[in-house]
Amino acid sequence: MSLENHLVGHLQSMYVIERDYQIYLCDLSGKIHDQQLKSAISAQVTGINAELDNLKQCLNIFGAPLNDDMISPLIQAFRQTDQACMMHMTQGMQTDSDVHIAMTDISFGSWEIGMYQSLLTMARVLNRQDAVKLLEDTLKDEEEDLQKIQGILSDLINISKQQKAA
Repeated sequence: MSLENHLVGHLQSMYVIERDYQIYLCDLSGKIHDQQLKSAISAQVTGINAELDNLKQCLNIFGAPLNDDMISPLIQAFRQTDQACMMHMTQGMQTDSDVHIAMTDISFGSWEIGMYQSLLTMARVLNRQDAVKLLEDTLKDEEEDLQKIQGILSDLINISKQQKAA
């Protein structure tokens, strides 16, 4: 497999993962109690549209299809983990589920950043400047999202500690 085909395969996978993560976040948003977290997740849901557009443009550059009929096993695994964790949450402790959702988003965001850094490296090595700019923009957005959720997580943990101490 050529490096360009390898890059295209990962771009196709990222498109499916981003699309399915957007749906997943929409499903989670109804379970969020903290307004700051709800707002940040809502912004991410909207921001994923731009990421999907960037991935579509990258795939167009390489003349590759979207593979829109695929389902992401990664997002399915996140859903299964959430279902198991949420069952063990203390009833009435809304901050517990908010902390869990924030940590899940941080985990996924960290993975995304690693993938976009890798895609960007491949595009640079292949001298595909047309894809590099799109991937740089997406990486920057992902890093900003991660930083925002990490700050919110600190606040949520402090709230949870205060509630449990009371």
